[in-house]
Amino acid sequence: MRNKPVRLAAYCRVSTKKEEQLDSLAHQKEFFEQYAAREGMELAAIYADEGVSGRQLRRREQFSRMLSDAACGVFDLVAVKDISRFARNTVDCLQAIRTLKKQGIAVRFLSSGQESMGDSEFILTVYASLAQEESANLSKRVKFGKELNAKKGRVPPMLYGYDRVDLFTLRICPTEADAVRLMFARYLDGWGAARIAQELNRMAIPTKLGKQWESRGVRRCLCNPVYCGTLVNHRSTVVDYLDGTVKPLPACEWFSHERPDWAIVSRAQFDAVQLEMARRRCIAEGGKQKNPRRPKLPLSGLIVCGTCGGVFSPRTRGGRRYWMCWHHDRDKTACANAVSIPEPVVFDLLEGCLHEITDVSCMSRLTHGHLARLLARIEVGEDRTVHIFWRKEENGSDCCGTNRNP
Repeated sequence: MRNKPVRLAAYCRVSTKKEEQLDSLAHQKEFFEQYAAREGMELAAIYADEGVSGRQLRRREQFSRMLSDAACGVFDLVAVKDISRFARNTVDCLQAIRTLKKQGIAVRFLSSGQESMGDSEFILTVYASLAQEESANLSKRVKFGKELNAKKGRVPPMLYGYDRVDLFTLRICPTEADAVRLMFARYLDGWGAARIAQELNRMAIPTKLGKQWESRGVRRCLCNPVYCGTLVNHRSTVVDYLDGTVKPLPACEWFSHERPDWAIVSRAQFDAVQLEMARRRCIAEGGKQKNPRRPKLPLSGLIVCGTCGGVFSPRTRGGRRYWMCWHHDRDKTACANAVSIPEPVVFDLLEGCLHEITDVSCMSRLTHGHLARLLARIEVGEDRTVHIFWRKEENGSDCCGTNRNP
């Protein structure tokens, strides 16, 4: 009986998506096809990660898929050209090898002639440690180069409001510059970052990546001094190259470069926005210290939407308080329940029902705690039908079947 050929899985990786590296990835694939044919093996799968570092496993989708397929018995042997392609983190490397070993699958490193099944783990640890040390040295060189370029005034690869001409030159993009001016003007008009983001999206003005704006992106623009002609580099540094932990640096270590020809807004306008931000932050922090928890309204969290299950939130119109579905209020397409129920109507309904089980003279005087002990929830439907659900402790039932149509 003819023996089945060994099913080979090949793993290859390049750390960037540059053309020359992707070309290297194609060569790695071709190499494994030739290797399988030469060794009389069946090439079951090729797992190739493009543009990811070997220091971490979390973004290596193909590597993770390889480990999953191993548990399903897709292949019998893994071949890797070099241990640095497998992992540049000693711990991750050994853990992956041990995971494959449990499935009876060996890992063969072709450049060093090592195999995880037959050779001592100590030897593999030495090779993995060398790969990690090589990565550490590379990280140091890259860090040194970035710091040197930061001192010279290197610009970021992508910055809203500008087109990058070369490593050290920006050119103002007129259409994006108008959006930047709008952000600064609206903020000084009293708008918040979230409202500005909504306005930009309403005007169909995309971000640099063609996506919708969020408040965080607006705040970044409002805080970046490059828009008033000052490029600031070296604000943070990587403190752990293995997990990519970044630490912010004190202002005394920043590198500032004056570029008045890059200014989109005036220095006075930029400084005014920073003062306004500080003022709003001070108010917010002061409010948290004086009143850390706002007292709840009697009906807070007790009225729920019969359509989407979300809570009803209070709104005030003409001096009267109304309750309506929070999801519908925020986005009309999120929930179809447009019912807006006046607070006195809810109290009247509750008062009429509660006379049977408790002595209540005025519902509006009850606190949230009192109502929460009596009520499970008040459910409001799209047809304005109100279902009142009581807690079991009061009448032995989750729902007393009360339906009202105010």
